Amino acid sequence: MIPMKLRLAAALSFTACLTLVFVAEKEHHAPSREGREQIGEQEKKGERSAFLREYFYAQRLYGNPDVDVYQRLFLENQRYNANASMAKTALDGNVWTERGPWNIGGRIRGVAIHPSQPNVIFAGAASGGVWKSTNLGDSWTPVSDNAPVLPIGAIAIDPTNPNRIYAGTGEPDIFTNGRVNATPIWSTGIGLLKSEDGGGSWSTVTWASSTGGAHRIALHPAGDTILVATSSDLWKSPNGGASWSRAGSGIITDVVYKPGQPSRVYYATGNDNGGGTNGVYVSDAGGKSFTFRKLTTNFPAPDSCGRICLAISPANPDRIYAAVLRNRRQLGTNILNDFLMLLVSNNGGETWERKVNAINTSCTNGQGYFNFSFSASPADANVVLLGGLDVFRSTNGGQSFTRVSDWTRANDDPKYVHADIHHFAFQPGSATNVIAATDGGISLSTDRGTTWKRKIAKLSTIQYYSCAYDPSTPTSIMGGTQDNGTLGLFNNDNAAWYELFGGDGGSVAIDPQRNTVRYVNSTGRAPGGEVIRSIVRTGVGAAVQLANGLGAGATADYFTWVPALLFHPADRTRLYTATQYVYVMKNPDATTPPAWRIISPDLGQGFSIVTKLAVAPSNAEWMYAVTASGRVWLTKNLSATDPTWTMIASGLPNRWVTDICVDDTDPQTAWISLSGFGAGHVFKTANAGQNWANITNGLPDVPANAIVRSHADPMALFVATDIGVFYSSNGGTQWQRFGTGFPNVVAYDMKITPANTLVVGTHGRGMWTSSAILSVAGEEERRYGFGLESNYPSARSGAQTAIPFSLHSAGTVTLTLHDMSGRILAQLLNEDRSPGRHEIAVSLRGVPPGVYFYAMDFNGGRQTRKMIVL
Repeated sequence: MIPMKLRLAAALSFTACLTLVFVAEKEHHAPSREGREQIGEQEKKGERSAFLREYFYAQRLYGNPDVDVYQRLFLENQRYNANASMAKTALDGNVWTERGPWNIGGRIRGVAIHPSQPNVIFAGAASGGVWKSTNLGDSWTPVSDNAPVLPIGAIAIDPTNPNRIYAGTGEPDIFTNGRVNATPIWSTGIGLLKSEDGGGSWSTVTWASSTGGAHRIALHPAGDTILVATSSDLWKSPNGGASWSRAGSGIITDVVYKPGQPSRVYYATGNDNGGGTNGVYVSDAGGKSFTFRKLTTNFPAPDSCGRICLAISPANPDRIYAAVLRNRRQLGTNILNDFLMLLVSNNGGETWERKVNAINTSCTNGQGYFNFSFSASPADANVVLLGGLDVFRSTNGGQSFTRVSDWTRANDDPKYVHADIHHFAFQPGSATNVIAATDGGISLSTDRGTTWKRKIAKLSTIQYYSCAYDPSTPTSIMGGTQDNGTLGLFNNDNAAWYELFGGDGGSVAIDPQRNTVRYVNSTGRAPGGEVIRSIVRTGVGAAVQLANGLGAGATADYFTWVPALLFHPADRTRLYTATQYVYVMKNPDATTPPAWRIISPDLGQGFSIVTKLAVAPSNAEWMYAVTASGRVWLTKNLSATDPTWTMIASGLPNRWVTDICVDDTDPQTAWISLSGFGAGHVFKTANAGQNWANITNGLPDVPANAIVRSHADPMALFVATDIGVFYSSNGGTQWQRFGTGFPNVVAYDMKITPANTLVVGTHGRGMWTSSAILSVAGEEERRYGFGLESNYPSARSGAQTAIPFSLHSAGTVTLTLHDMSGRILAQLLNEDRSPGRHEIAVSLRGVPPGVYFYAMDFNGGRQTRKMIVL
């Protein structure tokens, strides 16, 4: 299947307070990808461009512009876990099920191959942790799901002790958005993860002051000295990570020991916006101490250079290659031509030979800051692989290159390698076998790159932006992903996910009457040729783009990376999306779809965007809209030609609102979730926004990305956060982690099916599901297969209380109320019940204040709980 990769480069300009405006641009012949830097007037205004991953960071930094996101998540997760009363989950019976995809790989940033067991591979996913294969990639197992953080940029194996693995955290983009010599905000990590047992367990190895994302880890052959090239300095430890010092300053894009002569170390400084420090440096002190000097003879001027990658082959250690990108400030309108030149030195870097025409300057497709890799064969110093959009190979020492992969081929074609190459690893002891780490997982070549085969079985590292379920068949689940299109699972077989549409997937809306017709956000061209985030109809014949009328507002529309998209719950002929305006399309399934029509004023009020929409299930005239700047809007006449909108955000913090959930039966009751850091991540209104209550008690102070409420239990709420899923069984009074088996990954989106199944799309570990029926699995429940919970609310004489319980299997339940002497006062229940969570209402009319007990008998077991009647 040829992936339908539509091209986009969307730029997101920020004002001083990190408000968002999407500016559309063209990109040619590349998977939809991050936008290029906006130069000229934008920089004069102090604005910063952004792209798809900064969409991730923009939410978290809005209102917190200086926070180190991953360091903050790491510390908050530690704090939360250290508080046993907070971290303990009572719902051991709710187990998360991994749904894959296991046949479609996500972004991998680093690979290392065992030195003496060449079929053992470790791979680092961009936000999905460390993975291990023992059969040369035929299958994979996650080995770091519970590590402190999961974004991985580099992997290294100790040559003296191959059970010792180092994983460099953070995803190290160097695209600095006009901030010369500045560290990108989205490349942070927490240092290294270290395993002493081949990936079985991990500890944290950090240095004092930097949390830059790791580009490369270089280990001394003796195994003692560690060098880490990061987006904020070169760090060294002479003692296996026990202590650290800064060995080089700036954005360090590569570091390598000279094979056979480990006293010599090379590193590259590669600020993508140029700068006087850019270039290649050498030290002859082996990393124990550092007196680096710059290797400048015939090297390009530092300010002309951007990112730099190095390669040395053990077959000729005196030959060093340097692949150099162009300073992005010098690109002008030639945004695709960001490759500057290849340089070769045959005397250890003392002098350089420029191979200016060895490879096309567009080989990295304008995205070298993101997809750029370079490696020399350990068996033949003349064989060099360069990765950009595709794989390029030289067999004559860099004199010329040939493209040896083609991302536009069918996935099973021997020339196919998923676009965007991040790392190469040659198999030890082999002159032919090499692995490529890409945005689509792992590919293996057994002929030095001539042909390739995907190695992605069970490699569930997809980065989801959204998730959805089919209203007519809720077991069918879908979602939009980073660079792997919109994916769907339709037969409950985790191994058989399908690509519904290509590019970078966004939101998904399924026609409730024709479930083979799906509407997805993806890249596309509006009339006139402008590239925007658009909506595409798939599933019947050729894909149909629904762009007519989008961007028709009085001012230029702001297109967020993952726009809202939903059908009206009571009228499938109405499809909604939003920019800073809310749009509707009537009859989107028409042969010639009509134009979108604006039905709101500028809800972003000149600088923000609408992030989510929700129609009240019990009143189809009510629609809520939330924005990236803490605003909530409501219309009560949605079907009108020109609906009336009212802002109802009084008292809410000025932070990015990520989601809204409306009560099933009361349109005035709604809950919102907020990103960022600070007081309040979940708020509730019971009066259509006249007042909002902060119901965050017990949640960690981390971004909340989605919120849903149980359809069976009106008191059960669930929120997806950057460190997993949390629940409240009492309407938000208190929160705890939900269920068991969920990795320490960003839960990016969450939906709940009519059958109360949670569907969660994670940003790096694929999609997961769990029953939302609360199940207490303490010792007694594990023994007898049922759990009896405490009553709520507080029991008062003459009032009513509720007693919840859960069953693992169907059977007869008997529930009785007793006084302190054990005498039965009333039989509350005696009937057959199905598996799941239940609760019964108990009237305390005629029950005087005092201490009582209630007992549940089921399956030969009994549990009792105390009830205090006030």
